Amino acid sequence: MGRLLPGVQTRITDGELFVKPDHPPYLHADHPDRYVDGWLRTYDHAEIDQESGVLRLLGRADSVLNIGGLKVDLTEIESILRDHHRVNDALAFCRATEAGQDGAPPMLEAYIATAESVTSEELTEWCRERLSAYKVPRRWHIGADIPRTTQGKAARGTLPADT
Repeated sequence: MGRLLPGVQTRITDGELFVKPDHPPYLHADHPDRYVDGWLRTYDHAEIDQESGVLRLLGRADSVLNIGGLKVDLTEIESILRDHHRVNDALAFCRATEAGQDGAPPMLEAYIATAESVTSEELTEWCRERLSAYKVPRRWHIGADIPRTTQGKAARGTLPADT
């Protein structure tokens, strides 16, 4: 990214970048989980070179999950889905449990944005040919767009409990 700007307060906690902005970009009521004691969680893995002061982003903290002891990178799933000729955009996420089944294992799901007809069966087969079985989404949400935050970013961390 480059050198930190003078006056910008940053810290790295457990490898994640936090910033203390003068004017928060979110209303606290809209995203209360984004703030910890006034510090904004960026959900970015980062490191700061102590000699040069250069900030280096290493990836998203919210895109790699541990499901049943196996690492799943949601951005890998999204990339595979975007390679499908009828998919315009994709957002993979993990729901903690299936509706009504307390204690159920986490379930991978995906939003698919497409202007053309594509079925969940077709997408499942596409993923099975390109991903390990545990990385294939089990539930599909197919429509014209994927959920986005008010800033236009994919809304992986702010999806409703059941969609």
